[in-house]
Amino acid sequence: MAGNYPNVPGLRMAYDRDGSTVVYINTTSGITTLTSAQVITLNNENADAYTANAGSMAIIFPELRDLAGYFMQNNDNSNRGADGGWTSIQVSADTTNGVDGTWTTIASSVLTGQNNPYSPNYRTNITATTQTGIKAIKGNMYNGGTVTTIHLYGSPSAGQNPNRLALWDPTLDQALTGAYFDWGDVPQGSSATITFRVKNLSTTLTANSVQLSLNALSDTSPTLVSQHSLSSDGVTFASTASAGTLAPGTISGVMTLKRTLSSTATLSLWVLRVLAVAGSWT
Repeated sequence: MAGNYPNVPGLRMAYDRDGSTVVYINTTSGITTLTSAQVITLNNENADAYTANAGSMAIIFPELRDLAGYFMQNNDNSNRGADGGWTSIQVSADTTNGVDGTWTTIASSVLTGQNNPYSPNYRTNITATTQTGIKAIKGNMYNGGTVTTIHLYGSPSAGQNPNRLALWDPTLDQALTGAYFDWGDVPQGSSATITFRVKNLSTTLTANSVQLSLNALSDTSPTLVSQHSLSSDGVTFASTASAGTLAPGTISGVMTLKRTLSSTATLSLWVLRVLAVAGSWT
């Protein structure tokens, strides 16, 4: 348990920046690809929304993935009243556009309610699942409504997207779990650190000039990013840190994430992302 909330079932997918495509499929006007800003709206923790008529919302991944869990909220006012929700949640291993291919239903008559997704819903109402080797996930709507939040948990399937970086355990040779960076319930004005490493998962390419940074899709004041910092030596902290150049299969030195909360930090649920990006691959 992370404070008052269950541990997440896996790493939360950054589908707003990992090459995934999100499409709204209208039953009358075809397929609409969402803009980057609209995709962030779905993957953040705010109550903003994408308003849609009858149809479906699909996230198509750039490679096959194993899905460990999902939180998908559709506040449907037109037909389901106070219930809201989806007629079904489906996955596909071979779709190219969210319509074609073979789809398997993993949940039916999903009532998500009209509660603000900014509340604990996106932590308490995650549905754990085991779906391996999927290319996309899709929520099919009732008559319409607003799609407020879609959070997905999982990772690329074995052998997929091999040339990438992963956040790694500080001592063990294993990837971090989704709950690793969860501070739990912490008071205003408190401080703590967490250590980790970065691994180049590629067996053939070198990750040059690996840079670490922090990012929040939903923020507050003071900002989450300003209340956290990174270090490559555990002494000097800044908004970014360098993990150096990592040869194929190499693990970096120990990195540190530091939390220094303001005495006026907003009391709520907040999500911060640690990003590891290579300057180039050779």
